This record gives sequence, C-alpha cells and structure tokens, in this order.
Amino acid sequence: MKNYLRAVLLASLTGMAVLGGFGRLEAAELAPLTDTNQPFSFVVLGDLHYKRPDFETRKIVSEIADSLKGSEPPVAFVCQTGDVAEGGTYEIKEGKRVFRLASHDETKAELEYAVRDMAGQFRVPLFIAVGNHDKHGGGMAFPEVMQPLVSRELGVPVTQSCYGFRHGNSCFVFLDYAPQDYGAQQELIRKILLQEQAQGGLQHIFLFAHFPSPQSIDSELGPRAKLHTDIIRHPMDVFST
Repeated sequence: MKNYLRAVLLASLTGMAVLGGFGRLEAAELAPLTDTNQPFSFVVLGDLHYKRPDFETRKIVSEIADSLKGSEPPVAFVCQTGDVAEGGTYEIKEGKRVFRLASHDETKAELEYAVRDMAGQFRVPLFIAVGNHDKHGGGMAFPEVMQPLVSRELGVPVTQSCYGFRHGNSCFVFLDYAPQDYGAQQELIRKILLQEQAQGGLQHIFLFAHFPSPQSIDSELGPRAKLHTDIIRHPMDVFST
C-alpha cells in the first residue's frame, strides 16, 4: 500500500454507551467504554508507516493532534486503518532500489513506537486495523502489540485482529484484510451487525479495513469478494481504508 497519511475524518454523533463487540470470533456484549449521551467525534488515520530509526511520521501525527485540541464535539477515540509500521527499509541492490522486509523484532519496535506516540499525542483510546506492512516479520508482531492494546481499551480480552465495539448509537468494526479463515471472519461480521441492529438504537455503522471498498472489489478475489458482498448487505455510513 502507498506510504502516505491518508485522511483525518471527524464525524459528529450522539453517544450513549459502548456495548457489543467481539474478540474470540464470537459476538459478545462489552462493558461500556464511556457512559455519555453527548455528541462526540472520532479521528480516522491511514498509512502512517512509522519507520525506524527516525520515525519522522511522529511530526505529522503531532500536527494533526495539535490541530484537534479543543475540538467540538470532543474527540472520543482514534481509528487507524492499517500500515501503522513501515515493516522494512529500501536498499540499493545490484543497482536497483529494493525493499528489505523487516524482522519480527524490527516490525514490533515500529508498532510499539507508533502506539506510544499516537496514544501520547491524542490521549484517547486507539483502535487499529491490520495492514499488509504490519504483518511483515512473520505476522506475529501485530497481534503481540495490538491485541493487548485493544483489550485494555475495551476492558475485555481481544484475541483476533478482527474486532468491534459499539459507542452510543454507532457500531465500529475493524477487519483483518487477510485473515487465516475468511469464512469465520465473514460469519463474525454478519453476527455482530445483526446483533447490534437487533438491540435497537443503532443509527451508524463504520467499518475499517486495509483493502478497497465493497463497490470496487474484483469478483476474482474469491473469499474476499464474498466477504465484501456480505458486508454490503448492511447499510453503513463509512467503509474506511
């Protein structure tokens, strides 16, 4: 994916509580993250690509965070749509510029720095969708860093890269762009959306993932296309990548 800051989105909604969500590939009710009926906003970032050793992205994130101080309605949390880490470096090999994939420890160091920096800059809960660069170094660095983070933010164990929660009248779902089992993730998404709609009061659905929107998917992508087809059956406000 391209290595640039993709977007910052502020959406004004009316919140009531946070409930619903999933961790162990099953839909379950979550403890409230907040208990408010006041309007709130949230930030969406993408393709930050924190890169060792200088982590220049921190300057951009600092500018964004500073620009949002004192926002009304206040920022409740930050959503990141993947490629938090660079996961490698460009080198010259045989006269050509090539990308060297990072090791597990290198990728994990970038992810840990990114989490500390974003959390310190925004000082609100942080939720992240996995990107392809985040899976470099064997793929274990992302869950090692992100699952404990999300578990702390939501107050329940989260053991998958696909998870979600409800904040007031809105449902927020974070997808794994390349899960080991597309069918399981698809069923999980179907259950959580049906569950949240059945509870009543749901007015907004936001999905975050590191792949194209359902409308632009290629039918030849197989399970991923089926996942998108299932998603698009549920009216939603934003599909953010």
